[in-house]
Amino acid sequence: PFEGVRLSRLLDAAGVRATAGAVRFTCFDGAYSESLTLAQARRADVLVALRMQDEDLGHAHGGPVRL
Repeated sequence: PFEGVRLSRLLDAAGVRATAGAVRFTCFDGAYSESLTLAQARRADVLVALRMQDEDLGHAHGGPVRL
């Protein structure tokens, strides 16, 4: 199982307005991006994962963080 921070908590901490329609994520090198509606992003099961199976996420598993 993955461990991390609920994306909704990060959105709240960042001050994302309730009127926002979507959030977009782009990887560091720009090779991959993903968009979620605000409703999707605020679901309780959407995490910014930091760990998997009690270990920090490595590059082979999408680390250092994974959406």
